[in-house]
Amino acid sequence: MRRLVLVGFAVALTTLLVSSSCTFGSSLDTLKGGGDSGVGAAPSDGGQEAGPCVPRTCADALAECGKILDGCGKTLECGSCLAGECGGAGPNRCGTGCVSSSCVDLGVECGVANDGCGFALDCGGCLAGSVCANGSCMAQQSCGDGTCHSDENCESCPSDCACSGVCQQGSCCTPACDGKACGANGCGGTCGSCPSGQLCSAGSCIAASSCGNSTCEPGLGENCATCVDCACSGSATCYNGQCCSPSCGGKQCGSNGCGGSCGTCQSGFSCQGGQCVQNIVCGNASCQSGEDCSTCAADCGCPSGQVCTSAGQCCAPSCAGKQCGPNGCGGSCGSCQQGYSCSSGQCVQNVECGNSSCQSGENCSSCPADCPCGSGQTCNSGACCTKQCAGKACGPDGCGGSCGSCTGGLTCNASGQCVGCGDGTCSGSESCQSCPADCGCGGGATCHLGACCQPDDPCLYGSYQCGGAPDGCGGWVTCGDCPWQAPLCHEYPGGSCCTDGQMVCQIR
Repeated sequence: MRRLVLVGFAVALTTLLVSSSCTFGSSLDTLKGGGDSGVGAAPSDGGQEAGPCVPRTCADALAECGKILDGCGKTLECGSCLAGECGGAGPNRCGTGCVSSSCVDLGVECGVANDGCGFALDCGGCLAGSVCANGSCMAQQSCGDGTCHSDENCESCPSDCACSGVCQQGSCCTPACDGKACGANGCGGTCGSCPSGQLCSAGSCIAASSCGNSTCEPGLGENCATCVDCACSGSATCYNGQCCSPSCGGKQCGSNGCGGSCGTCQSGFSCQGGQCVQNIVCGNASCQSGEDCSTCAADCGCPSGQVCTSAGQCCAPSCAGKQCGPNGCGGSCGSCQQGYSCSSGQCVQNVECGNSSCQSGENCSSCPADCPCGSGQTCNSGACCTKQCAGKACGPDGCGGSCGSCTGGLTCNASGQCVGCGDGTCSGSESCQSCPADCGCGGGATCHLGACCQPDDPCLYGSYQCGGAPDGCGGWVTCGDCPWQAPLCHEYPGGSCCTDGQMVCQIR
């Protein structure tokens, strides 16, 4: 038995009709692309001659234990395991792991079955003349085997479904003519005809002056079955009281449409759609249309070194350099022992987190228990990383994290420092107007147009005695009121106190 990848198992199990003269395809070595096992080898033309059944051995099937089918109706005992369980490394193989069921365990004698571990079992084929149906070999049904099967009838297979009466469009009909001299026989024909001058009525010929006058008068009950006046002409025949022209154009067999036949087929052929079609018989040494290596290995077996896929196609397995995995033909190049998994055709030891060993494929992210990072390090994308935060107050730490964040509206610059208004440093982009917190004016200066400005006091250092004057920094200085002796303030020019009689007050 081969261990095949379970591809299309449901379809294969229900539709696989494998019939062979002890043909089981190739051994597991052949499945892996190796040498020919010598069992079931087929000629290069895709077919093989039926012959006596050659039973296979436990060695042929690579069976180490349990029971297998020999392909010729018997069961072989292949021993027991010294270690492990039978089925632990595949059907009838000793090992540990999922215990596979064999074809014998499942009671399947042919076709494909599930081994219970996710793989398909090839349970072989059937002897010539039998087909595999739902895991059991059954006698093949075909026209000419002497049995009228449910899909056959007197028209498609008259040799198996012959009628004692008349075959009428696939159904047998027994003519009813007892006590009748004329008229319809119930099967499209007549029980006889009446002479001129007589009309058939209720199966008897009675005198009728109208019948025989060479005029067919349907109104008087005349038709081709009751009166000679209504006899059919040419090739037409009387069918159920009506003249009918047989239609056999392009037909080899079957009904002619008028209760007759266009012909019958020879033995080994069935009538389908008016044509004689050769029966598909598995085991006749001919790979017919409709057969393939899956449905009839006896006639359509694959050449040496190839295997039959579930789709019925011959396929050369590709296992060169591979220890395991699919062989490209629905089968397997082998399986891995416990603790190993198949990766790209190779058996690779499973990576087990928690065994205190940092294996290839593990890292600080996938398995921190086996691959921890050192002191002061952190795990970043599966790699241990030392943070770079010396002299930095903010920004990335080089390991996917941060050295800190800025507050109070400050932003982090490329050097990892928090900068902005409020950091205590008046930078080139700041001014006393945009950031008085960092660029405030001291010493009595005021901020004017974004720059610190020292105001003037024209009242103190200038000639202004009264009124007001600009301070030179956008402000205004008031110099006070004039005394009563010179109560008038002449603000231009000079802001001087004066009286009405003085010249300066008269210049207004």
